[in-house]
Amino acid sequence: MVIYGLVGGVSVGRLFLGGVVPGVLMTAALMAMVWLYAEKRGYPKTPFPTFRQIVKACVDAFLPLMTPAILLGGIWTGWFTPTEAAAVAVAYALILGTIIYHELGLRDVVQVFADSARDTAALGFIVAAASFYGWLLMRTGAPTAMAEGMLEFSRNPLVLLLIINLFLLVVGCFFETIVALLILGPILLEVTSKVGIDPVHFGVIMVLNLMIGLLTPPFGVVLFVMVQVGNMSFEEVVKATWPFIIPLLVVLFMITLWPPLVTWLPNLVMS
Repeated sequence: MVIYGLVGGVSVGRLFLGGVVPGVLMTAALMAMVWLYAEKRGYPKTPFPTFRQIVKACVDAFLPLMTPAILLGGIWTGWFTPTEAAAVAVAYALILGTIIYHELGLRDVVQVFADSARDTAALGFIVAAASFYGWLLMRTGAPTAMAEGMLEFSRNPLVLLLIINLFLLVVGCFFETIVALLILGPILLEVTSKVGIDPVHFGVIMVLNLMIGLLTPPFGVVLFVMVQVGNMSFEEVVKATWPFIIPLLVVLFMITLWPPLVTWLPNLVMS
């Protein structure tokens, strides 16, 4: 969302708020899916926690859960820019790991910094190359030609959003997410802006599309992470994962068909 906000000149705070209701809907849909699986397969049930256990769990989770609260709260209230909020959240997480919970020693911190520098450098090269490619596309006039072609096909906002949804679901299977946002964001924003589609609404749709792409073969990054973590074959992970894509697609089309699911909260909080 930060990358999309930079590409489209859209408020990152409004994008984060726009993702709250779809996030809740996805949580509910996935909970329902898990419940159906648990009932069908007869998974064991644990007794409902006591009041003391609930209080203890809340106390134990309070400090870690303050990390996203600091990150998002700082952006929404205007205390930080997104970049500053990220730095503050990292500093807070570092304090928790080293001073509060004593889970990170000096050697661990050095390794974390080294890994972060390596990953950031690799991402920086990807972003730089994608930005240059996007600039070349703009110079050739390809985005304008593509936008005009789509608008000639239809100027109905709903029809265009459904076409873009299908297009992005395919793109998400093959493109790295940030690269897709940098290259396709300006093109699709030009199309959607001409038919009056809210850029926050479209931003949440585009991000969710590409996030679903992280779970789809052949290049779903999350699938390969699960292969490593679960010590399973790629085929096993894909077979186990694909049913959970269905509720995500349902939520995607819900927010496509009913924009207030995305725009209501940003308009209420940041009007």
